[in-house]
Amino acid sequence: MGVVRRATIAAAGAAISAAVLALASPAGAQVDKTCELTFARLEPNTSNTLLLDTNAVYWLVSYQAVPGTRLRVTGEFPHSRYISYNLYDAAARPIDALSDIQIKPDHGSANPFLPGARRTVAHRRYTLFLEFTNRPKHPAPNTLYAGTDSAGHPNLTGSFWYRVYVPDRGRNIEGGVPLPTVSVEPDGSRPGATFPTSQQCATYQAPTPTQVNQTYAQAGLAVLPQLSIQYPGRNPPAWRLYVNLSMSFTEIMLDNAVFQGYQGPASQLPTNNPNNPGIFANRDNAYVYTAISRGFGNVLVVHARGPTFANTHGGAARMPRHRQVRYFSMCEYEPLTQRVVACSRDDRTVTRNGSYTYVISQPGDRPKNATSRCGATWIPWGPQPYGLLIYRQLLAESAFARSIKHVGKPGREVSVMRRYYPTGTYYASKADFERTGCPRAGASRKHRRGGSGDRPERDPD
Repeated sequence: MGVVRRATIAAAGAAISAAVLALASPAGAQVDKTCELTFARLEPNTSNTLLLDTNAVYWLVSYQAVPGTRLRVTGEFPHSRYISYNLYDAAARPIDALSDIQIKPDHGSANPFLPGARRTVAHRRYTLFLEFTNRPKHPAPNTLYAGTDSAGHPNLTGSFWYRVYVPDRGRNIEGGVPLPTVSVEPDGSRPGATFPTSQQCATYQAPTPTQVNQTYAQAGLAVLPQLSIQYPGRNPPAWRLYVNLSMSFTEIMLDNAVFQGYQGPASQLPTNNPNNPGIFANRDNAYVYTAISRGFGNVLVVHARGPTFANTHGGAARMPRHRQVRYFSMCEYEPLTQRVVACSRDDRTVTRNGSYTYVISQPGDRPKNATSRCGATWIPWGPQPYGLLIYRQLLAESAFARSIKHVGKPGREVSVMRRYYPTGTYYASKADFERTGCPRAGASRKHRRGGSGDRPERDPD
């Protein structure tokens, strides 16, 4: 999710020419190495934009396809919390996706992401395909379908993103396995199809993403009056479900003490369309967000019940079962540039009696009791006087009725999430929060099914 500006998209596009991969495929498969695609890494240490989570690494492949071909992706399941493949059209709108639990392993291999699966299995290969056709009534396993555009033509231009969340301790950012490899081959459903020529392969170079810029420029964002917004956001903070780009941008800019929400004509209000969740969205994530400002106070404290999660970073032998979410995090951003300041993920978040307390401030305003010993997790605010907090939940179980994904539409956040809804309190100074004291350490207990307790993991990744 995020507000994508022209400068950030241009930067992301420029990075796509990096890191050419070698081709690999299952034994016995016919492979032509003439056409090989490239991965580009997008993560906070290399391209700090697009509201990234610091606990994930993103690789993307852009393409301009040749009719009659398809893409083959071969890889190994990494030693990590989660992976996925998400497919986007030329305007960065989500088209199709595969979560790790949906990927069938190659013959003789196993998928370590299935609940209860052995995570240390030696043979862990898989093969995926990207077909430039509409999704059939009975889709093939391990296959993404690019579909057609509004005119009914195949979507031959686009990109897909490969995400890796939380590699196991001691593993590299790829999760201890080589990056997947991508090759171009004939569409198996078309008799007589042949491998593309060298000249045709040149078409597969990363397309210039001007379509994304045009989409954002024409997104129908409400026109803002020429007034100064002294205090973005609300006091106390009001968390909203992320639905799509236009709606979130409008709410961040207009839902504050100055404008009291959007007051213009209904025809200018962006459509709430959950089927078009926005630029480069990951369908497995659900988000709530809130704008924050030091105009309300130099220290913000956020508190809520924390969901149980699949804690794998320490190298769990098996994928944990029956967790409310696969992963959650709280991140602070500079909203206009979409730069991430910092994130705190689930296993590095202190919980007491199943609940978390985040303290957000600049380093010089950090209270002395904003420590794990006192049951708090500190997140730096960053240099800007305003900010954006995003709370993510990844792959929430259907049975978790208080999850973000069950909110459904904006306005139901509190009634659905209840004690899992983040409540916030501003303090004018760190001294004001320090006067709240430090609860006894004995008042804490470890989150029984995938929590971090009073001593979250602190080792660097």
